[in-house]
Amino acid sequence: MKIGYPCINRTLTCRGNNTFRLKSYSQKRFVKAVENNISCLLEVLKFNSEHKIFFFRISSGIIPFASHPVC
Repeated sequence: MKIGYPCINRTLTCRGNNTFRLKSYSQKRFVKAVENNISCLLEVLKFNSEHKIFFFRISSGIIPFASHPVC
């Protein structure tokens, strides 16, 4: 049996869920949040690989407002 987990790694201090309110949207804030989230995702994927965890659900919040016209 192969076991995985959804979205949040509770072992690492990294949290890849940075977001902000649409009211305070700016290109700079958006890029900073996405860069942080992708960097954290990479750290989690490396951790998972080292621990032979091959099932992991990536949060839809990795890119804030991805389905909104502002992006």
